[in-house]
Formats: sequence, C-alpha cells, structure tokens
Amino acid sequence: MICKDVPDLIQPYTDAELDSDKASALEAHLRDCRDCNRLVEAERNWQRTVQAGMTRFTASDRLRARLAVALAEADGTAAARPPARAWRPLARPRASASSRLISPARIAPSAHSVADRVPLRQ
Repeated sequence: MICKDVPDLIQPYTDAELDSDKASALEAHLRDCRDCNRLVEAERNWQRTVQAGMTRFTASDRLRARLAVALAEADGTAAARPPARAWRPLARPRASASSRLISPARIAPSAHSVADRVPLRQ
C-alpha cells in the first residue's frame, strides 16, 4: 500500500468497515508511515470530539412499540411488492435540475410521523 491510497481508507478503517485484507494492508502501512498514522489519529480524534458532543435520546416505550408494529407489517408486505426499478438520474433530460431534487422528507418520513400513524396494539 502507498500513501496516496490511505486517505480514502481512513474513515472506513476507523469505522471498522474495511474488509480484513484491506484493514491488514493499511495496518502494515501505518506501522511504517508516521504521516499516514497521523491522519488516522486525526480522524479518531475528530470522531471522539463529535461523539462527546452528541446528545443521545432514548425512545419512549410507546414509540418503540409502534415502530415494532410498523417494521413487522413492512416485513410482511415486502415479499408481496415487486422489485424496485433501478434509479435513473437522467431519465428525463429536458427536466430542470431543480425538478430532479428529492426532498429527504419524501424519502424517509421521520420516526415521529411513523409513530403517529401506526396504531398501538396491546
């Protein structure tokens, strides 16, 4: 492994997302390269800083129950759905760029809105 390969691997490495071969190759490189080792340490320090400043919330029992119901229902209907078509970003080249943008709210509704729509079973 050479130094120019390392920057693209740092985040997946620190998140434990690399396969064992790439992780082993990177670790061998880091043993001999102080500059790349500093980059990895900087990423780890950044992650620690972000994690230390995070506010963590615990879902209420009511929300957990509603989500469990929604997930169970989604699992039951997933087999009945036809497979999704591949996304085609340029399917309509005459459309304006703004019409191709997708709002995150349309992609995945917030957990709060799911909890309000799913009836709580007892």
